[in-house]
Amino acid sequence: MSARRKTDHFGTGPVEEAREQLQSLLGAAWRVAHEKPTSTRDQAFDAVWQVYEPSEARSASLKVIARYDLAPLEARSTAMRVGDLACEASTVVVAEWLSPRTREVLQTRGINYLDLTGNAFVRLDQPAVVIRTEGAQRNPTPTPRSRGMSGLRASRLVRELVDHHPPRRTRELSAATGLSESYVSRLLDVMTDEALIARGRDRTVTDIDWSGLLRERGSHDRLLKENEVLITTPRRGLERTIALIAENAGRPRAEGAPFPALATGQYPATAIAPLAVGGNLMLYVDRGAARSVTQDLGLLRAERTTESSILLLLPKDDTVFKRPWPELLDGLPSVGVSQLVLDCLSGPGRLPEQAEALLDWMSTHESTWRRTSTLP
Repeated sequence: MSARRKTDHFGTGPVEEAREQLQSLLGAAWRVAHEKPTSTRDQAFDAVWQVYEPSEARSASLKVIARYDLAPLEARSTAMRVGDLACEASTVVVAEWLSPRTREVLQTRGINYLDLTGNAFVRLDQPAVVIRTEGAQRNPTPTPRSRGMSGLRASRLVRELVDHHPPRRTRELSAATGLSESYVSRLLDVMTDEALIARGRDRTVTDIDWSGLLRERGSHDRLLKENEVLITTPRRGLERTIALIAENAGRPRAEGAPFPALATGQYPATAIAPLAVGGNLMLYVDRGAARSVTQDLGLLRAERTTESSILLLLPKDDTVFKRPWPELLDGLPSVGVSQLVLDCLSGPGRLPEQAEALLDWMSTHESTWRRTSTLP
């Protein structure tokens, strides 16, 4: 990347590279040509491209907005300005890399985009063009700020925001999560820049894009890498072992004590939003209780994963045991729904697809799983 500030506009070289990329996506029969600005409005853009269909009987003009990168909050304001300058469908944002959140903001507002890693969404009416490709999902040249949503502490704050309606205040969030006020404040700044939350003049969180928060946080982790994984085989068989877990859930516990094992992944997700069958049973197990859980359930250590394997996940942070909801899913003590979505988003196989089904369910049952604000 150039030594120039990342907020500077592209030079002519990267804009030309982006034009060539669009040309390649359309194919040799099409033509994408630079066009001289024909109006004062056109001069407000960084370039103008003319897209010709193979017969060249029809063409469409694309107004180019070029940036090194574009934060979601800036993407939102850019979309608002575009509405005053040109038809949204005839505008394309090009950049070295656009985050998934930025791309979502642009696409929901009808703005085309194209980055130099291969992420593209271009839709034209006349001539008819629809292009959608995926490139890098993570920043090839991350900055400390772009890594702000990674790490276990971020999960604590994300879940606290997701699980409760606003308003929320920094001090209150700090007390609820056990995180320092300075860390909470910094991460709230990142979330604001990412257009994931909105804050009032007194810095109180007034609006929360809970699905966007979960997707953004989930994109930073890999479930089976972030936790120590023990592969086990159920000596009594899978069905009997699940029944034993359900029986354990009914035993008396000390007040405030978590279940020693909580299900996550495909089994509890399917109980909420059926999508797919199969997949291993995954259990979060408190490190101190791992041996007793293994003995009580009759689990044998194994070297390889099979269809009947039970994966014990030993978390590095006990946030996973925080469960505003639910208590039981098909008799299994399970993680809270926000944790379940995070695990599915970062999980293997079809779990990311299952996460989207969970998010759809959450959007129509918010009164079921989300709590009221803790503020008066």
